[in-house]
Amino acid sequence: MPSSNALSPISDRVDGLADSLTSGERGAVSRFLSATWPVVDVLTAVALPRHLRESAARQSCRKFFHALIARPGLRPALAVVYECTAQAIEEVGRTSDFGSSTVGFPAGRALTVRERDILALRTISALHIDDVSVALASTAHRIRIEQHRAITALRAANRENIIVPQ
Repeated sequence: MPSSNALSPISDRVDGLADSLTSGERGAVSRFLSATWPVVDVLTAVALPRHLRESAARQSCRKFFHALIARPGLRPALAVVYECTAQAIEEVGRTSDFGSSTVGFPAGRALTVRERDILALRTISALHIDDVSVALASTAHRIRIEQHRAITALRAANRENIIVPQ
């Protein structure tokens, strides 16, 4: 979990929206989707080719709405969103002819799914380290270490792929 006692602002906000959602508050579905869509969108974008993203995103939304409504106290909600999105990506990738890959990142030493997701959430979605640690059910310190390893791997892959003119 995050390094501080309180959840990060986005995680706190998503938990509040999940409470509104499970209590049946009017407009809660659209507010919850607006708050969580950047996470779903970036994770599907870096994991799947364009033609599979919408299917994975829809499946992810169905999964996390079902999970949050079936178990109203399930928290942190941001972790539920991440886990459901990761499952949907895996299922869509497995059932398509695509398989799994790291679409948004260069070849070389392949990033692990977790490294790819950390980089995507931190750099593309610009989530705070505490938000990422909540989403991935980890500590901020561990996320920093894994982010550093992923960046190091990308730098190494970039050095390997540099073409020097003869």
